[in-house]
Amino acid sequence: MTSINHLWLLICACFVFFMQAGFVCYEVGFVQPKNVISVAMENITAFVVATLSFYTVGFALMFGKSLFGLVGTSYWLLFHLNSQYDYIFVLYQMMLAATSITIFAGSMSERTRMRSLVIASILVGGFIYPVFGHWVWGGIYTNQPTFLSAMGYMDFAGATVVHSTAGWIALAGVIVVGPRKDRWDESGKPKRLGRSNIPFATLGTFILWFGWFGFNGGSLLKFDDKLGLILLNTNLAAAAGVVGAVAMTFLFAKDQSFMEAIFNGALGGLVAITAGSELLTPMESIFV
Repeated sequence: MTSINHLWLLICACFVFFMQAGFVCYEVGFVQPKNVISVAMENITAFVVATLSFYTVGFALMFGKSLFGLVGTSYWLLFHLNSQYDYIFVLYQMMLAATSITIFAGSMSERTRMRSLVIASILVGGFIYPVFGHWVWGGIYTNQPTFLSAMGYMDFAGATVVHSTAGWIALAGVIVVGPRKDRWDESGKPKRLGRSNIPFATLGTFILWFGWFGFNGGSLLKFDDKLGLILLNTNLAAAAGVVGAVAMTFLFAKDQSFMEAIFNGALGGLVAITAGSELLTPMESIFV
């Protein structure tokens, strides 16, 4: 079983890497045509910086020997890992870290300079994400209690470690940079900006949906019977998220397009189910 577990985690790491292509397609599908090239370049730059910063210090801070349960203090530059297999574990965790950075970078598409994005990616991939990750997941690699996990805090596949961390950083960023130019009219109602390519956004949504099977399935860190439930819950929650978002748009935002609701509903459902996909029943995943 050990070899199968290793192979499964390696496959899931590739799944999560492919999500980067999904993010690019999704974002360039919704930004204005004049900004497509800059957004695409920002995505690949953020991934490169995230990879190197997590390799350099991020993994050590997240999974190293814990200092008072707050931060890791070993495995700098990946020295002295426990075994050859652990490079697979590092790769998988690196893909999760890169996803977190891509999320907040995408939230500020069309409004950030490349230099600012690089600095933010270094800080998040090397410090902010790994430190919070250590509080929750610091005992996964080396069996040890850490700040939040010692209190019983649970996050199976990163609904908070990955997605909420990215969301909090995105919120701080959009407060600073403000709304997109011409996004709101004089009365405060949102205006429809030019979309680049809706078929691209659709493709991006399906790629992210596909990649999420590796995101949630890989977090089990082994290949066993629970995978069927995890992947089924993931799929059901995404589908129910679309229905819920369309219903809310119909009821409360009648003058808005349903297209954004379809795409964002799927991603919202995927994010929502992530933390509990291992434990919930299929019916509960739909309600989530």
